[in-house]
Amino acid sequence: MTGSFTNLLSTGVVCLVAYMTAELFRSHPIYEVLLRRFLRQDSGQEEGTSSEKIIMEVPIHKGSPLDGLQIKDFHWPGHCLIVSVKRGSQELIPAGDITIQAGDYLTVLTDDIYASRVRQKLHQASVSSVF
Repeated sequence: MTGSFTNLLSTGVVCLVAYMTAELFRSHPIYEVLLRRFLRQDSGQEEGTSSEKIIMEVPIHKGSPLDGLQIKDFHWPGHCLIVSVKRGSQELIPAGDITIQAGDYLTVLTDDIYASRVRQKLHQASVSSVF
C-alpha cells in the first residue's frame, strides 16, 4: 500500500502474534458471536435454548407461481423472514412492492424446527407448474 517494504516484517510479526493469541485462548470470531446474540435476542430466546436459525436460498423458476408476483401478494409460510432478493448481480432489500421474477434467488431466515415445512412450501411455490 505504501510502495515500500520497510514495515513488512513488523506487520507480519504483529499478525502472527494476534493469530497465535486468538488460537491460544480459543476465541470465537466476534461477528459470528454478535450475530448469534442478536438472533437470540430478536427471537426472545435465552442463551441456553437449542433453537437455531437456518438461512435458505430459494431459486425462482420460470413459470412458477411466484414468478411475476409481488412479495405482498403471496401467502408466506409462518415463521419465515425474507432477508434479501438476489437479482443478477444486485441484492435487493425486500419490500412488499418488489415483483419476484424468474431467475431471482430469495434468501429466507427461519427457525430450525420449522425449516422443513418452510422449505417444502417454498419449493412448491418456486418450481415451474408446467413440465
